Amino acid sequence: VRDGAAMSLRIVRTVAELRGAVARWRRAGQSVAVVPTMGALHDGHLRLVAEGLKRADRVIATIFVNPAQFAAHEDLGRYPSDEVGDIAKLKRAGCHLVFAPPVAEIYPAGFATTVRLAGPAKAGLEDSHRPHFFDGVATIVAKLFISSGADFAMFGEKDYQQLLVVRKLAADLAIPITVIGVATEREADGLAMSSRNFSMNGPGASGWASMPIFSNRSFVSVCASTSAVSPLILRTRSGGVVPGAIRPY
Repeated sequence: VRDGAAMSLRIVRTVAELRGAVARWRRAGQSVAVVPTMGALHDGHLRLVAEGLKRADRVIATIFVNPAQFAAHEDLGRYPSDEVGDIAKLKRAGCHLVFAPPVAEIYPAGFATTVRLAGPAKAGLEDSHRPHFFDGVATIVAKLFISSGADFAMFGEKDYQQLLVVRKLAADLAIPITVIGVATEREADGLAMSSRNFSMNGPGASGWASMPIFSNRSFVSVCASTSAVSPLILRTRSGGVVPGAIRPY
């Protein structure tokens, strides 16, 4: 569809509202794409919306900071948030509906089911230093796929291991959705666009630009085909170095 910008953008907070909206589109014979996000949107997210509009009649963006993918010592409480600004950006981008649920809607009292992963989720990259991460991602993504009933899901290639995990999830659970990878959007200095970039400003911020830019796609392929992966030394944005796997935030 190309009429998204001319339509009002609807915001819903419950799964029931989401499913009701999608059911109306289905009765009209319309296809649906979903763009899962945690908010604090940048041009990379908006490109996902644009790619969704190329494939589907209606596009849903979800805004939900998923507590299940954060460990206790991580930055859940500091994760950037700007719902009003995000909604304005999505409206300009032609998005049709925003699903922005509270935590209790996704994880109500008594919630007891988690998706547990192997395969690409155990490639020795993100999972090596955040072992909780992909189970949390898989659980919320499965819920969003099932709740939206979308035909297409749009994910950036910046987090390539995550993209592989999501594709494997959809295939293994027989969720009838096509997961589309979209090329990474970058800052002027070459840094991959990310919501967390807002917290990496200040003295030494240009340090990331001097780090060689590797392809997540190539690196994950190498790691998936070998039983041992040597640690890499990465230059931090403050100018220091840390061991770890490549993840160009």
